[in-house]
Amino acid sequence: MRFPISPWDCGASPIFRPGKSGESNITAGVYCRLIEHESCRVSHAGWHGADGVRPLPRSNCRAVDDYGGRALHADGVEDQEYLIDILRVDSTLVRLPENYKLPVIYVTDGNSLFPLVSYIANVSVSFSARIPAALVVSIGYVSDPALTPAQNIANSLSWRNRDLAPALSPGRQPPPGMANAGGAADFLAFINQDLKPFVASHYPVDPQDQTLAGHSLGGLFTVYTLLNSPGSFQRYVASSPSAFWDDHAPLKQAATLRDRVGSVPARVFISAGGLETKERMGEDMIGDARALASALEAEKGTGLQVTFRVFPDEDHLSVIPAALARGLREVGALR
Repeated sequence: MRFPISPWDCGASPIFRPGKSGESNITAGVYCRLIEHESCRVSHAGWHGADGVRPLPRSNCRAVDDYGGRALHADGVEDQEYLIDILRVDSTLVRLPENYKLPVIYVTDGNSLFPLVSYIANVSVSFSARIPAALVVSIGYVSDPALTPAQNIANSLSWRNRDLAPALSPGRQPPPGMANAGGAADFLAFINQDLKPFVASHYPVDPQDQTLAGHSLGGLFTVYTLLNSPGSFQRYVASSPSAFWDDHAPLKQAATLRDRVGSVPARVFISAGGLETKERMGEDMIGDARALASALEAEKGTGLQVTFRVFPDEDHLSVIPAALARGLREVGALR
């Protein structure tokens, strides 16, 4: 079966490099790869394969972009480049309306979750009568070909800790192996100030229909964004969020959301796997996720629509496909 595909114009994109006083120097780079209508094969630094390429999940994809993100920290942390993947999916059932604005799904942990969320979006949007087209934008980390796979994974995990975990309360110490954690505010600033404008400069996006999704620490970052900058997105999917972070600070913040920010017209999905018990995880992931959802639901008058789910017989990793697929439907990002 063949799916229609539109021509795509490749050109120069900004590659963000750190400048003085936190500013960015912008240089030119290639921002897209043409993709054949059937094979959807693309050279991609973040994916591994014997031939250096890997097919995308379906054949009606459009283009995958990758570019370097600017350094997020001004406190001496090394320059950081982010691998940004963008997939556009169009419905095969409905025509694209004139002046249509694309809804966008942003997902953290792009190196692992971009293929999964791309597949979910392809399956949903390709045969949707209600969503003519959508974008998936993932944020991952660039692999260094001079390093071993194990070294690259270790680097990505370290950068992930830094970017996805909020700053700790004064006097509190980070867990073992997470000494560099606490850069969530900078990471969110990068998304809002650099990444979103970049995406909007290349695609006709709807700024009022944007979703943030993440798992584990990515779920914590999703919750952090909702609690501290709720207008950044209209839909939030937090899979197995690490709500125990900083002595359960997210639960305490959730209980004061209305007083701090007032109206929050957003849809929120929070979930956990049925096997994410304290005995298995060291933390009560199910109880924390349920308590977080309950605290948000109790904030009457905010306009929040909160859904909570536990997926039976799923652990911290096996729950990811179900949580993201169900979550994106529940908040209305896919339908």
